[in-house]
Amino acid sequence: MTGVEGPAGGAPEISALVRQDVERLLWTIEHGRRLHAPESQHVDLKEEANRRLNNGRVLPGHSENEEAAVYLAPEVCCMANTPLGGALVLGVEDGTLLPIGTELDADWLAERVFVLCGVRVAVERRYLLGHRVLILWVPESPTPVLGPDGKLRWRVQDSCLAVDLQTWWRARWHADEDPVSDVEPRHGDGGESGGLGVGEPTSE
Repeated sequence: MTGVEGPAGGAPEISALVRQDVERLLWTIEHGRRLHAPESQHVDLKEEANRRLNNGRVLPGHSENEEAAVYLAPEVCCMANTPLGGALVLGVEDGTLLPIGTELDADWLAERVFVLCGVRVAVERRYLLGHRVLILWVPESPTPVLGPDGKLRWRVQDSCLAVDLQTWWRARWHADEDPVSDVEPRHGDGGESGGLGVGEPTSE
């Protein structure tokens, strides 16, 4: 089984469905199974940024990596805007499902993500096939969260897409209820609100 350590950054409420999806994916990786679509609306695999060279070699990790935090922040915002929230599994190559691990300090990462996007995540340490990976548990936000670029995105299937505020509130409160239009969206990293197109994919 995967080794487990306690989470850093608190313990936000996470849907049982999200937890089941994560555990199913980790079990699949651990037992060498292949999935046609390992990622889902609520689970995203991430490799730590700025560690892989052009020749494919993975550099040793460190306890702090600002490029990794900056890379993860908009993904956390996107997941927080998604109904039920979700989880980012850091330290797994999404193409091959091979664990490559991460040495990032869980407390440091939780704090940097909060500073960059205003979302409190719990970062749980696991050991997968001998590699240390981190699970960022992202709670569903009750209000829209803009990314560091000032845009509002949520996750549709396995991609982050731009969404307008009216559509976001309609999905949250249902079509027969009035959107809470007087609540301003939160900004990640102090960004200003920008134009909110629909269906614009986030950069990978």
